[in-house]
Amino acid sequence: MEQELRIVVDHRELKSGVVKELFRNKVHIITEQLAIGDFILGEHVVCERKGVEDFVNSLLDGRLFKQVKQLKDAYKKPFLIIEGTRDMYSVRNVHANAIRGAMASLALDFSLPIIFTKDEKDTAHFFITILKREKTDTQANLRAAPKPLTDVELMEYIVSSFPGVGRRTAQNILLQFKTIHSFVTSEHEQLTSVEGVGKITAERIKDIIQKRYKQ
Repeated sequence: MEQELRIVVDHRELKSGVVKELFRNKVHIITEQLAIGDFILGEHVVCERKGVEDFVNSLLDGRLFKQVKQLKDAYKKPFLIIEGTRDMYSVRNVHANAIRGAMASLALDFSLPIIFTKDEKDTAHFFITILKREKTDTQANLRAAPKPLTDVELMEYIVSSFPGVGRRTAQNILLQFKTIHSFVTSEHEQLTSVEGVGKITAERIKDIIQKRYKQ
């Protein structure tokens, strides 16, 4: 009996057209809260997926190379997908040489494969091609974390598990409060002063912290 294709998907990607297309093609979807990457396609293969605008924005705000370093540290075969047909040189009036320099650095300094896809459907079928290549006995035991998380990654993972808190907001919280203890003991007004944490999110966070556990 042919072994089914499996992919680990970060929970934030679950509603994307990529996942819907994978599901339509009978790929088994495993949902996790991933600390690194967006899709895991094998024991050593991880993908960071970015739209054209997100790629340029991550270059400008410094996220890009930090994310790439984390990918390289954690996996043997990471790759980046840049999705969409928009001209990246027209995004936010960034000088073309800055984008070319970043692409050259990713390819030469980080040895990171960069794949361009047309849209979400194209991305999904590219994943299917990789899954078929990588399909071995290890696919049956696909795990979300090939390496133990560092302390910093674990802190980000814990904080990002709170409702309404993504990876970037978790980083903002930790930058402000320094420790998880300070975060969970903070006042409502202190929480709302963090970029990315609104009044409703702060209320949900405090509600979870104070809620009594029941099985």
